[in-house]
Amino acid sequence: MIVIFGLGLSIWFFLLSFLFQGPSGKICSPYNYGKPWDDVTKKITIANKKNIALVKILVSICPLVGLLGSTTGMVAVFRVIEIHGTDAPQVGLSLPRVVIPTLVSLMISISGLIGLKVIRPREIPKNRAN
Repeated sequence: MIVIFGLGLSIWFFLLSFLFQGPSGKICSPYNYGKPWDDVTKKITIANKKNIALVKILVSICPLVGLLGSTTGMVAVFRVIEIHGTDAPQVGLSLPRVVIPTLVSLMISISGLIGLKVIRPREIPKNRAN
């Protein structure tokens, strides 16, 4: 679960940093002072494209990590069944270890996809030559 939450935090960190950037994509900092704006903007758009690609990779990995959590949860349930039998209340108490990682990872990946769709229209007009 910690890995899934880490993926979610990193996905939303990159999405929110891209969303709250200025509308022109220019960031004013002391390091950019005196440089031509074209060079600064080009570096920022290259960094944004790398961040978007990283977010896409993290969104696609997130359900796989959730399925890995479900698999380890099933191993724990089978251990409980082996020790206590099928009628024990411990079986019902250990079933959330199977379902919760998958649900959380799917919620994080779907919210990441929605975030990418929100960010995408802001990125397209910058790249058009019109």
